[in-house]
Amino acid sequence: MKPILAPVPQQIALHTGTRTLPRDRTIVLFEDAVAHGTLAAHTLQAALERYAGVRWEVRAASGLAELEGVVAVIDAKAVKQREGYHLTIGEERIAIVARDGAGLYYAFATLTNC
Repeated sequence: MKPILAPVPQQIALHTGTRTLPRDRTIVLFEDAVAHGTLAAHTLQAALERYAGVRWEVRAASGLAELEGVVAVIDAKAVKQREGYHLTIGEERIAIVARDGAGLYYAFATLTNC
């Protein structure tokens, strides 16, 4: 079954199983992601509260912590395409690496649609 996502990913690798979202996590924005991703992070925060019953705090990074649920960073060297992003959903956290502010927005939009 192919998921319906917007924006449409160029590539997706699906794995079986489900993830239970813990209540004690945060959405962490690193460096440039603070300026470009705060609104999108709060949109995700509202969606998580509405659909999963968890309220994750949104904050700027002060260093890695064990209670991160979403980690977002802008790194133009790691992502080649403008407005692009890499989204990894792991056992412990969700990682977003975006090329620019638009890519960060689209990554949060994809999560909000899930």
